[in-house]
Amino acid sequence: MARQDSDRSLPCLHRQSLKDKVAVISGSHGGLGAQIARELSESGAKIVLNYPSSTRRDRANTVLNSLHTPAIAVEADISTTTGPQILINAAVAAFEVIDILVNNAGKTVDLPFEEQTLEHWETLVNVNGRGTFLLTQAALPHLSPQGSRIINISSISAKEGMGMQTLLSGTKAMIESFTKVWAKELPPKYHCTVNCVSPGPTRTEAFGAALAGAEFQRIINPLIEGTPVANRPAETSEISYAVLMLCHPRATWLNGVNLIELAARPAINANASSVSLLHPSHFGHNAVSIQIAIGRQGKQGLEYQSNVGGSRVRISHFDSPYLVNSS
Repeated sequence: MARQDSDRSLPCLHRQSLKDKVAVISGSHGGLGAQIARELSESGAKIVLNYPSSTRRDRANTVLNSLHTPAIAVEADISTTTGPQILINAAVAAFEVIDILVNNAGKTVDLPFEEQTLEHWETLVNVNGRGTFLLTQAALPHLSPQGSRIINISSISAKEGMGMQTLLSGTKAMIESFTKVWAKELPPKYHCTVNCVSPGPTRTEAFGAALAGAEFQRIINPLIEGTPVANRPAETSEISYAVLMLCHPRATWLNGVNLIELAARPAINANASSVSLLHPSHFGHNAVSIQIAIGRQGKQGLEYQSNVGGSRVRISHFDSPYLVNSS
């Protein structure tokens, strides 16, 4: 399936920022993936949509017809060993090169640990883990040498350890680990950046269906109610904007970043190797990674000792504002 340029006028804010870039977005027949496709298309990118089976073709066509730029929709099941290569082959046949790869295809299961089965294991590991692994491998030979982007979609569950989400948390943590390794290994060889976006509760059909369960509501509501910016789930457009930012041509120095969208409390991720613990010039140069959730334990101050040169970071919580001091 293919579609050519629309006559619609593009939004002024991002017009042409991704002009003629080619973006491949797995699992983009609906939900967050579809919104990411629209966001990147509005900025000028050519789009390769993806859906897993013929039962999702109509939904993919609906998304296809909403885009502003040349686009195709490809049936390829990312959970299989052959699906990722099928998707990349179709993208290259249509557009010759890949500038942006968004590993968005994913599955979840929201059940108590005792009720999660081997079938659930295989589904989530094959889509979330192996699918991301194989799709990225397949894309590498076709990445543009002009500053290409790899963006992995994870979940706040990977860090929060949400109840009823054993397999989601585990497989998304796998994706975050991929991101850390690839951000070091791939840029020198492929002139790319590798980053991650980890949404919290987001208003999609799948999330709405999960909310029908009373136990899931009990677990997720405190996370929603504790979100600082607003006591509600995120809209998909709020997450897709973060993806757009990482795709922007000026985002060349953003690499190995994990954007945690709507975490339930203020948090600081610091990598440091000297006394100036939070200075960006020290990020990624040390042997210690400090991830601090301020006030999580209800303490007035938390202190972590680095194993590099005796560096120390102290986190103090005095109602407002949050203060970060190094000594």
